[in-house]
Amino acid sequence: MLNLPKKENKLLLILMIYSLTNIILTSFYLNSYFNYFKIIFWFLFLFSNFYPLTFNMKAKKEVKITLIISLIFIFLYFTSGFIWGFTKSPYNHSLFSLIQNILENLIPILGIEMMRYQLINHNRHNKKTLIFITILIFLTDINMKTIFTPNKTILFHNIGSTFLPLLFRHSLLSYLSLNTNYYSPLIIRIIDEIIILILPVLPNNNWYIKGSLEIIKVMLIYFLFKYFILSRKRKKKKYLFTYIIFLGIAILMVFFKMGLFQYESIAIISNSMTPTFERGDLVIYKKEAPISNQDIIVYQREKRIIVHRVINQNNNYYITKGDANKSLDQNKVSAKDIKGVYQFHLKYLGFPAIWLKEFLDKEAS
Repeated sequence: MLNLPKKENKLLLILMIYSLTNIILTSFYLNSYFNYFKIIFWFLFLFSNFYPLTFNMKAKKEVKITLIISLIFIFLYFTSGFIWGFTKSPYNHSLFSLIQNILENLIPILGIEMMRYQLINHNRHNKKTLIFITILIFLTDINMKTIFTPNKTILFHNIGSTFLPLLFRHSLLSYLSLNTNYYSPLIIRIIDEIIILILPVLPNNNWYIKGSLEIIKVMLIYFLFKYFILSRKRKKKKYLFTYIIFLGIAILMVFFKMGLFQYESIAIISNSMTPTFERGDLVIYKKEAPISNQDIIVYQREKRIIVHRVINQNNNYYITKGDANKSLDQNKVSAKDIKGVYQFHLKYLGFPAIWLKEFLDKEAS
């Protein structure tokens, strides 16, 4: 065992057993059994290890701020549905099912966060132990069937939408437990769970948007707590400007990729437009721009995205050609197929996206 007091050694052993049980049962698709196991497990833990919650003036301030931040992010999450649409919630909203779902989620959350707080604060000066505890708790929240999938595309999506955001989230929750109490992590987790369980519809965000929004949320909460709520000395904020720049760039990149701006990007996978641009270049195009002859347009043909030059146009149809091709494109391009007009390109920046696509396509074939 790690260098912990006797009581905390027992708690760590309990956490390890719970994490291992989660890994085994979810690996064999026994999720229903694990749901029953976890509610009984944490009910017994809470009954025998209740940790009293005390509030001082500082605690009340942190609870209030955490509550406001969480509600703001929930509002932003829900309003994102007005941009990308809504989908029906997968949860049953009958009264009995709602109570059952809430109990199945909130009792384990309460138990885990109480355990996290006790373990972390009894070994707060040992970074390796803190990391180990955080990883164990992270493993309690992972459905292993999302990792053990033969489809590499689904695996990649699961990593981006679930695995990495959960890792970021539990790192944040451990940081908050170390510097506040277990009420801040509890508020963040409970509000997230309750909203998802009770809403009849949820934003229809794809894997990229879902994962990106969660990571941005974690980074912003960390930023607010570290530099404005928990910081005692202004002179300790020497990395504040760097963090703001990094966070701002990350948010802009995510919003850019989500298509919220007038410009979007696409990686070029062929040499049909050589010498204007080549395979591996990243093309930036403008949406809803006027089109003239000799403009380079980005359009969709079935599931393919093509970037070719307009040679001629007739009403709402366009004749296109790749600069390196000898003949015109066979199919006319309609206005509804056009995604935008080429503005400029960045050399070689499209290769990572191409390599990833080729890897996923190879594994799927």
